[in-house]
Amino acid sequence: MMVCPSPRPLHADEPRATLTENTVSEDSPRFTPQVRMLQKAVPAVTSVFAFLGKDDSGRQQGRTGSASTIDAAGYALTASHVITGAAAGIVQDSEGRQFRYKPIAELEAYDLAIIRILAGKPLPTLPIGRSHDLMLGEPIVAIGNPHGVGLTVSEGILSGLNRYSFQNDVYTSGMVQTSAPLFQGNSGGPLVNAEGAQIGMALRLHSNSESLGLAMGADRIRELIPRVLAIEARDGITAGCDVDPLVDPPTLTSVDDSGPAADAKLQLGDQVVSVNGNETRHAYQWPLALVGRKAGETIQLDVVRGDQRMQVSLTLAEAVPVAGVDAEIADATEPGLTVTAYPLDPRRFNNTLEMAFRAPEPKSSVAMGLDVEAVKPRDEYFAIRFDGFLNVPTSGVYTFNLASDDGSRLMIGGRDRIVNDGDHPALEESCVIRLQAGLVPFRLDYFQGRGRRMLSLRWQYGDVAMSAIPDSVFFHRSGDQ
Repeated sequence: MMVCPSPRPLHADEPRATLTENTVSEDSPRFTPQVRMLQKAVPAVTSVFAFLGKDDSGRQQGRTGSASTIDAAGYALTASHVITGAAAGIVQDSEGRQFRYKPIAELEAYDLAIIRILAGKPLPTLPIGRSHDLMLGEPIVAIGNPHGVGLTVSEGILSGLNRYSFQNDVYTSGMVQTSAPLFQGNSGGPLVNAEGAQIGMALRLHSNSESLGLAMGADRIRELIPRVLAIEARDGITAGCDVDPLVDPPTLTSVDDSGPAADAKLQLGDQVVSVNGNETRHAYQWPLALVGRKAGETIQLDVVRGDQRMQVSLTLAEAVPVAGVDAEIADATEPGLTVTAYPLDPRRFNNTLEMAFRAPEPKSSVAMGLDVEAVKPRDEYFAIRFDGFLNVPTSGVYTFNLASDDGSRLMIGGRDRIVNDGDHPALEESCVIRLQAGLVPFRLDYFQGRGRRMLSLRWQYGDVAMSAIPDSVFFHRSGDQ
């Protein structure tokens, strides 16, 4: 925690220099391509000031960071560690204007949050680009609020791809590295390429270092936005379709057999180019367009199918939460989980979940919790399946964080919720689910190859902070082992 610097707006008669208004001729050699790019990018970036309350001496405590606006309605990306736990907060743009913001959603596991800037008018935006084709050495700029001094631009090159960031004993994948200086307060700010697209977002500093310049890559951000928003869980609605997060404009990749999208005659490959008259140029704008809506609400879509453009009315439906099992099944359970251990052949095992649970001669037992050390058949090359039920204490929205070294998979209600496959260091993934109170089917798969063993499952709901799931909520069918 730190003393939060107070953002100082400029007085009306105070001299100021802006990126959008100046007296320099456009023919001047000072108008480089980078200057022109920044004139478009910087207005979409804000300094974030999150207020945590006052200390005993009356000084305001808080955090500073940065955010980039990705939708004209005011939706912006920032780092979750900047805003989490804040009682209130504001953003300040490059012109000194201040606006309140509203937290929309965040996931601690990814240090990613989405806020809405309450400006009351459309805002400039900075589009999220792609990171699949990044080149070492290409020029980038970082825009942010280092140490709370206000929006600052630094330049550098892309100096590393496919990096990991290490915090709290787990790694974060999908990172890129830049030589541009990043400091405290840059968190949540964008890395922008020469084309003016956001190709990364600065995150928490790497342990014990301010010099590594790590940022989450654009493709990872695109993949995570729908997971962070978790429209079905948080808003309790469904459109009955999914879009490819890496393809612009929003392009349908699945349509439920019975659901709003099917009722509206939408098809695979349809492109949604506007919602209620607001243009949706980018895939991430589709879930943003659903934030805060209600079941039964009808939205108007402009859809492109092949060379045809059509208008479609889609009525949102209520998302069905994961329900508990019936009383007959619940009455036939007892504490603990059924645990099945599989020895793996290191000469043949290919480090995938698919192969891990094909091993012959598994051994079953009952365990009171998820303690791998208590049930592992040996130190290396084994797989474990925890099977049974999770006793959900209260109906509501639950966030699960699963960290493992190596592969793991979480199933709740008979569906995959997190798949963290492969041979990798300790990686944490997260999901958000709406659950009904009662016993819900639960399965956790884990395999260990060579090296460190690590499996951790935590949850957060209501007023309960993110914490390890207690052993007392696990049950299995009587006689299963």
